[in-house]
Amino acid sequence: MAKRESPRAAVPSLVDVPLGMIDEPAIASREVIDEQKLFDLAESIKLVGVIQPIILERQNGRYRIHAGHRRWLASTMAGMETVRAIVYAEGTVTGEALKLHENLYREDLNSGEEAAYLATLLETMCGGDVDRLCELVRQKRAYVEDRLLLLTGDKTVLLALKAGKINLSVAKEFNRYKDAGMRHAHLESAIQGGASARLVAEWRAKVESLPEPDGLPLVSPENQTSSRPAENFRMRCVVCESTEEVHQMELTYIHRGLCTTLLQRWLEAIHGQGTIGGANGSEAVAGR
Repeated sequence: MAKRESPRAAVPSLVDVPLGMIDEPAIASREVIDEQKLFDLAESIKLVGVIQPIILERQNGRYRIHAGHRRWLASTMAGMETVRAIVYAEGTVTGEALKLHENLYREDLNSGEEAAYLATLLETMCGGDVDRLCELVRQKRAYVEDRLLLLTGDKTVLLALKAGKINLSVAKEFNRYKDAGMRHAHLESAIQGGASARLVAEWRAKVESLPEPDGLPLVSPENQTSSRPAENFRMRCVVCESTEEVHQMELTYIHRGLCTTLLQRWLEAIHGQGTIGGANGSEAVAGR
């Protein structure tokens, strides 16, 4: 097998480049740029300049941004004429890999935004070939696939991830739920009170071990409805009735019938009313 040649060595230069000679990235990695944060950055640049140079590549007599899009926008907003930049000769830098890594390690690119960005690269620059995408961005296949799979999962989970309400590990666990109704119910609880991926995995395992009501099947990928009620669901402790600190709650099994009656009497003694009803079989409640 012929040995694959490594990319040409890139020897960049550090120079001040006129803002009017710079073009935006061919593919922007960020879907949303916070206007207030951009304004704050512009004010900072007015005072102290651009501390971290942007990264450019010469292209047809102009310069293309590979990293530092926000810094370029803020410099323009601040009325600057030039910006300090690390400039590569044309064709000597793997731009998409460089942009992805800078965002990951310096600008906290959101995993949801990253997923959409990688999907765009996959279609526009890699012909749908995941291996080519991995080579382009210099990341392992597992890393790339973890993010691409977010786009085929639950859209509500993806939106929560993009909004920073859950992290990537938690999002992956929620996408493993078979029951869409319970997925959305537990997602709401995780957003409200916080939950680790390990806790979400425990919630899912216990929910999926419960018998289905009236023999109804769990939700299938083709039918995104649920056999379980989820509307206005909040996990609630049966002892103190609080919906706070859901990360401290767990599902607990009790028998319906006599055990439920005993629990109702106990709750009535504490709160003045019972909260658990039942028939034959078994039931899970949230407790701590």
